[in-house]
Amino acid sequence: PQGAAPPVWARTQTPQAGPPGQWGAPPAPGTQGTWAPATTGPDPDAFPVRLIFDESQGIGRLWGIPAIGVAVRMLLLIPHFIVLYLLGIAATFLMAFTWIPVLFMGRQSDLVVTIVGGYLRWSARLSSYLYLITSGYPPFSLAGEDDYRVRVEIDRDQRINRFWGIPLIGIVLRSILLIPHYLALVFISIAATLLILFAWVPVLILGRQSQLVYSVVGGWM
Repeated sequence: PQGAAPPVWARTQTPQAGPPGQWGAPPAPGTQGTWAPATTGPDPDAFPVRLIFDESQGIGRLWGIPAIGVAVRMLLLIPHFIVLYLLGIAATFLMAFTWIPVLFMGRQSDLVVTIVGGYLRWSARLSSYLYLITSGYPPFSLAGEDDYRVRVEIDRDQRINRFWGIPLIGIVLRSILLIPHYLALVFISIAATLLILFAWVPVLILGRQSQLVYSVVGGWM
């Protein structure tokens, strides 16, 4: 419709690129319809929590001035840090009771997904802005539907085995199963920290962030 905001791909791709492959054909002239992704259902192989960056976005070269760019961004994020701290208290309180809906319903409650998921989204947006891997100032929002520069997607109605809802036992077993991930993240964090220290270089020279930073720092996040 005339005046409607363009879809995400139109904001992030060149005009010649066209829509992504999963988008259906546009409606014929003079007919009603919306150009939207084809409704093929969720990807069964997709992980239920996903962090997605628009790696083609430009970032102003002024943010690449050594030390100054990151320092200014950190000052601009002070209101976010305050809100995120308070939100973290609420998320921590809820996480002490997340086993209840899993044990009784075999899924997580919408309240937990909204608050804890919102905390994860907010944290990802702040980190991305601070690490110079996104251009836009993060919104004050728990939702992520309108975030096309950095987006955290969480599948709401996924089934979770009731076994994981057994008090203490489920969380303890999951913590043990995650030990290989913790060890891998220790080494990845070293590489990510080194790249963060030099993330200003491609921004200052190219006006955008390098694919290496997106792959390593984004993958670590």
